[in-house]
Amino acid sequence: LPRLATNTANRPAAHLRRKVTRREHAAMPATMSKLASIGFGLVAVTAAAAANCPVDLAPYSSEANPFGWPLTPSDFKHTHPECWAEKYPHCAGNMQSPMDLDLANPDASCEVKFGAPGILTSKVEYPVLPSQTVMVSKYMRAAAVVGDLGKLHLQGPDGGQVEYLATGAYLTAGSLHTVNGAVADAELLIVHRPKDAVDEASGAVVLSMRFNVSADASRLFTQMGFSADGTPAKEGESWQAPESISLQQALEDALHGPVLSYSGSVPMPPCTENVQYLALTETRSVTAEQVEKLKEVLTTHAGGYTKRPAVARMPAGGACREVKADTAVIPHQHIKCPSASGLSAACWDSCAKSPINIESASTTMAGAGAQNATEMLAYRPTDHMTVSPSTYTLDVHGDFGGMMIQGRLFEATKLSIKAVAQHTIDGARHAGELVVHHSLFGERFGAAAAATHRRRLEDLPVAATDEAAHGQAHDGATDTQSTGTDTAHTQGDAAHDEAGHAVDSPHEVMVSIPLKLGRENGLLRELGLSNPAHRLAISHGNSYTVHDTVDLAAALKASTSKSFYWYSGGPATPGSCPEWGVRWMVFEEPLEVSLEQLNALKLEVSGIDSTRMPQVFAGDVMKDSIPKGAVEAGGWQSPEEACDVGEAQSPINIVTGKVNQTGTHNFLNKASWKPISGLRLMSVDTGLHFETN
Repeated sequence: LPRLATNTANRPAAHLRRKVTRREHAAMPATMSKLASIGFGLVAVTAAAAANCPVDLAPYSSEANPFGWPLTPSDFKHTHPECWAEKYPHCAGNMQSPMDLDLANPDASCEVKFGAPGILTSKVEYPVLPSQTVMVSKYMRAAAVVGDLGKLHLQGPDGGQVEYLATGAYLTAGSLHTVNGAVADAELLIVHRPKDAVDEASGAVVLSMRFNVSADASRLFTQMGFSADGTPAKEGESWQAPESISLQQALEDALHGPVLSYSGSVPMPPCTENVQYLALTETRSVTAEQVEKLKEVLTTHAGGYTKRPAVARMPAGGACREVKADTAVIPHQHIKCPSASGLSAACWDSCAKSPINIESASTTMAGAGAQNATEMLAYRPTDHMTVSPSTYTLDVHGDFGGMMIQGRLFEATKLSIKAVAQHTIDGARHAGELVVHHSLFGERFGAAAAATHRRRLEDLPVAATDEAAHGQAHDGATDTQSTGTDTAHTQGDAAHDEAGHAVDSPHEVMVSIPLKLGRENGLLRELGLSNPAHRLAISHGNSYTVHDTVDLAAALKASTSKSFYWYSGGPATPGSCPEWGVRWMVFEEPLEVSLEQLNALKLEVSGIDSTRMPQVFAGDVMKDSIPKGAVEAGGWQSPEEACDVGEAQSPINIVTGKVNQTGTHNFLNKASWKPISGLRLMSVDTGLHFETN
């Protein structure tokens, strides 16, 4: 077996299909342990080593993510893959990558049927790339070229042709994939995304080719700056490629050979299992000098070149994972959920109405025409807030004012800040999202107050007394729910009053502001995200209070004064759909936020794992307008409907000859009125009235 593991990579495909005996295959763990000793292990690290998992790492980097996310995870170490699942539950899945392409296992479940080689020769279109910048990817531990690199044409699961766009080529020292346990000296990974995908992070196809050291230099290595002569390795993290880069030429010979296909995962955290791999079995030549130069660059600028070892194709006590040969068909790939499925948005069994991808060209406008959001938003400065880290977001509880929509007052009582935006606009996802939670005035005081909908004119937009608002800010600190709906409404069940009587479904409006990487955000600075003590509190799951004045209206004006989109959806966190749904006002203009501020969000679940893919949405999305009855339908009966079908309507015509009962009471004898002062003018749904203390 050691001889097989050493020589397999350089042997023809026919040899790869040779079965080893069960005795030979039983010896493979010893071979894997030997490989582990030189940094390419396929075995798990011991529990003692797991106790040394690195801590206090920044959650995100601004490096371009190969798999479509606006941020790249950085709170992991390549040398400690046994620790990844603590933060990223998918890393413990059973469809992980890279994988040992074990073709020698005699078990019947491991059989791979080869077809005609060269299936991909007519499927790839990689033009020559002049004037390319090569950069070091710390995330992939590879030298990378990113951009529009070409196309790959494959057949989808429904039989139709799917075009994939090549967005990045990653050259790494020491192969990720192994074949029959054999580690190659280098590997090229070309990452592709579906051209028509609603979300760039929804899945990928990776074409892989391995290199082995020989006397012949690699043309691709030379084109990327790793020549076979005495030229020194590159000194910086990026450099101009000395020659035009031709991926097509580099792959040409290998494309004529067999290709192995399997369903796997992102090879680094978050380890999402939505990647299809096409591994060319024919290896290409590279000199030892070229590989050493690549290793030197990666060691200097990426911290090393050791990566996650390939996982076994046959898990303990199970059957071999499916590997197909010589096929250009991409199957349906469903993300497998880890046991801790609540920690991954891909596994939430919840209301599938939000978030959505907003297609700006398909939006409509209400009949009333364009509206100015700032005329609806009535936020006011506040100087008492509680900042609390929750499972998915950093929540800020306070009395921020409110918004008035078609005569209904919605109080703003909570802000949620999240790394990686939930909503996308025309497929573009930003680095973060800030959501202002609004609930119908009166609902937090109980069913009776909710039915009255009283508003004091002199206190608009804040309807609560100072004592109630102060108490709410403290009570809110225990709320661990995040973007979408409050904890009491997580499951979408009807709320109940103190007597146990059911009241209406919660009525909530969410204002969503996208956040893009740039300068420090003033609002987040005022909320303490630049304060080391507060950042430490967040990382330990502790709350803190802010007593400096925060003017939410001024902080959000750069976004709220621009275009917005309105739709009726659901919560963007786990839970069933509230009867009334959730109304969303999504603004188009992002606010800037620094990477340092986003890295203050050290929460239980990563911003990537807590972000759902866009949901299928069949409703209307309004731009710069809110339709009539937008906060009435779907839980409240509109005035028009009530007037048409109500059986106890007023006013009426009193026919004195047809009264039901005549008594003897004198009305004035029952009244006890007197002169008063200090009247307060009140606004109710039907008009105005006066009230005293």
